[in-house]
Amino acid sequence: MQNDVKVVSVILVGPKSYISHIFFQDIADSAYRHSRGRPVYSQRISVLVADSIFSTVIQLLFLLQAMAVNYIPIYIVGTTLSFVQMCMLYSLYAFEYKWFNMGWEIHKRLAFIETNWPYFVGFGLPMAFFTQLSESWIISACVFSILFPFFIISGNEASPITGSTEYPLHFFSPVICISNALFSKTIGMPQRAVSIQPAQVQHHK
Repeated sequence: MQNDVKVVSVILVGPKSYISHIFFQDIADSAYRHSRGRPVYSQRISVLVADSIFSTVIQLLFLLQAMAVNYIPIYIVGTTLSFVQMCMLYSLYAFEYKWFNMGWEIHKRLAFIETNWPYFVGFGLPMAFFTQLSESWIISACVFSILFPFFIISGNEASPITGSTEYPLHFFSPVICISNALFSKTIGMPQRAVSIQPAQVQHHK
């Protein structure tokens, strides 16, 4: 029964998170303008829309990946890997508003998290912890909706610590490969646009 609850939660958490993501856009934009001024949009509208769609697919697939590794037979390994990936995902949720307004493309956003994963695991840890306290997806959704605005503002004001490790965690690579294959077959999106390039993400303001 507990496994059934987790499966249902995976199905519902994705849409719930994306709806909340849209709902809190005004908060993110106001916080960005207050501290950084007008957003920087360096790409055409069509590119921005494609980036947003691709990011949504990446996040949903990564959520499924994080839940899937939880079923690794070695309990401590599966649980730890799943929790770390959820921390990274919640950090992406929080920081993506700012990075999008800064004109960062999806490959740069993901590479920055993978390269500086100790900071982002720590940043997303409180959200991952509190949203997993209950088996009820309804309670989890309520906790997410209450905490998420604070994470958006924190992400907008934060200056991530970089260079704390020389070993990136390429947890996004599997879902990027899947998304590349999916988009290249359906709409012909060039794979070079969504490849991770760590060399481009050494600095953050």
